[in-house]
Amino acid sequence: MFLKLRILFTILAAICLALILPALTWFGWPGLAACGLVALLFFGLMLLCKQSQEAQERKNNPNAELPKETESEAPEENNEK
Repeated sequence: MFLKLRILFTILAAICLALILPALTWFGWPGLAACGLVALLFFGLMLLCKQSQEAQERKNNPNAELPKETESEAPEENNEK
């Protein structure tokens, strides 16, 4: 359920961002501010759903391993001899 909401909120935020310039030309600065704030609202809701989804997955599968670091993400070690 959270995955579908994340996708929906992401699409709605992208639509609001795409409407910023037309809203600026049609309604002036208040239209720009309204579209920007609504886009931020949808972005925040998407992040909230992401956190909820991750918490639910951890609750349902507590023994799951953490993602392993790749070589590019691993900390560099100084191997001086």
